[in-house]
Amino acid sequence: MAEINTENTENTNTQNPAARTPRWLERLRKRYPDKDFADEAAAKDEFYADYDRTLGEYDALKDENVRILETLQENPEFAEVFASIRDGMPLRVALARVIDFDAALPQEGDPDYEDFNRSREEYKTRQREMAERRRRIAENQEKSKVEIEDFFRSVGADDEEQTGFADFLQGIFDDVFDGKMGKAALKKLWQAYKYEEDVEASRQAGEVAGRNAKIETRREQARTTDGLPDAGSGIAAPEPARRKKMPRTAKFRTRQPPITHPSEREKSLKNHRYYG
Repeated sequence: MAEINTENTENTNTQNPAARTPRWLERLRKRYPDKDFADEAAAKDEFYADYDRTLGEYDALKDENVRILETLQENPEFAEVFASIRDGMPLRVALARVIDFDAALPQEGDPDYEDFNRSREEYKTRQREMAERRRRIAENQEKSKVEIEDFFRSVGADDEEQTGFADFLQGIFDDVFDGKMGKAALKKLWQAYKYEEDVEASRQAGEVAGRNAKIETRREQARTTDGLPDAGSGIAAPEPARRKKMPRTAKFRTRQPPITHPSEREKSLKNHRYYG
């Protein structure tokens, strides 16, 4: 808590005047032991705000008490039942002392006949629902017990770890029911909430890292061999193309210039040869 000037003449129990603490500050710290105040002004603001809240709650309770007293005065039987229950008497016994159940049941045509029957049916419905809920809770507890034992067995938790985990969960449940949540508990719950996404992200990151490693390995091999296949890689040089032999039956005629004179034609016929 921040340092607050505590010099005040209200408290005369201490011998050192400089160490005196105002009574209002003592009460505020006692009421809110975990609250920190920046300075004396902030502490005073909280003190007066708390005083106003307390006064408002007192006024509300006072008004409620007035209505309860008026109801008891208008219904003395209820006041007697209430006093008997306060002294430890069971409800039905207390009611039987002041109410004739047979006469209390409304008859058809009475002003409250329909309201009475509707309320009775609503009560029976609530009782059935509560009984069903209790049965379902007991069944779920038995199933949860098996699941919890299997879970602890799968993670190899010892007795101390199991107790610590159970206390952690119970603390969260208590905070939820009390309407308060701390950052530590929220962080744990957030990690559980994001677990599947984190696992998937890690898997994808691992795949990318693996592909990058393979690419880097190929690049390193290319740098060490100047981009050429390794001498011992077993890759043979391509065979030279073989010249295709022509069939022996193929015949070729030498190309001759066009013959335009009969004498030239005869001379050409004599000099022409066929090759086989």
